[in-house]
Amino acid sequence: MQRESILIVDDEPLSSRVLSQLITLQYRMKVCKSDKEALRIQSDAPLPGLGLFNIIMPAMDGDETLATIKQKQALRNLRSYDLYS
Repeated sequence: MQRESILIVDDEPLSSRVLSQLITLQYRMKVCKSDKEALRIQSDAPLPGLGLFNIIMPAMDGDETLATIKQKQALRNLRSYDLYS
């Protein structure tokens, strides 16, 4: 059984590391430090089924990053969660 892929987008390294360690055994992880990195790798196989986004980031916030990612047909149904809500 193939593990589902999760995309984590957070400019705080400690937060990303903790999240990765908590869920890495059950899921494949794609960790990005910025919106630009997320937009580059988000379409790499396997496609993520869930995105965890830091809403407050320096350039594009998590909501904007998610909206841009969801413009791709293959990721239109990406489930998402705000890391700090």
